[in-house]
Amino acid sequence: MEFEVVSLNSGEEFKSRLLTELMAGKGPDVIVLSPSTKKNSTTIETLRKMAESGVFCDLEPYISKDKDLNLSEYNENILNSGVINGKRYFIPVAYDVPILWTANSILEKNNIENEMANWTLKDMADFAVQFKEKNPENYLFGYGDGFIRNIMYANWREFVDYKRKQASFDSEEFVDFWKQLAVLKKRVFVIKNLLKSI
Repeated sequence: MEFEVVSLNSGEEFKSRLLTELMAGKGPDVIVLSPSTKKNSTTIETLRKMAESGVFCDLEPYISKDKDLNLSEYNENILNSGVINGKRYFIPVAYDVPILWTANSILEKNNIENEMANWTLKDMADFAVQFKEKNPENYLFGYGDGFIRNIMYANWREFVDYKRKQASFDSEEFVDFWKQLAVLKKRVFVIKNLLKSI
């Protein structure tokens, strides 16, 4: 097995070179990427477009011959993000799950312990407004870095139909989605003041 180390000046240069070489039928045999929502980063959508263009091979025949790799032992929904039109073009090796956290005392005091499991984004935003009005110095949730960004990234696919190549960014649902995010960002989240609510 041979390795070649290539130094590039930026992520944009890497992306441009990789895409150019792959489209020309060249490039590396194995690619390890960390898709990101950051500007100029490679995204899952970029990988999907590349797969649909035919530059990747189907990994399933190789996986089926590997006696030590049993895909049923892994999260099927995550693994299937690499399946496009019935072929497995890439395998996610890691993922993260955004979480919300709050204090039990907040849930108990507001009688919402059992309701939150069925909340929609709008339900959460509506309650956050009520909570903030009653508790102006406190916040309902703490969160990990980038939670709002992750909510946007996880939900915008509902407004994009890749097969039909259509987007519904002017729909009432999309506008409402952004309004709820604005409420959440302003009224729900902060880490440092959460402990004051306990």
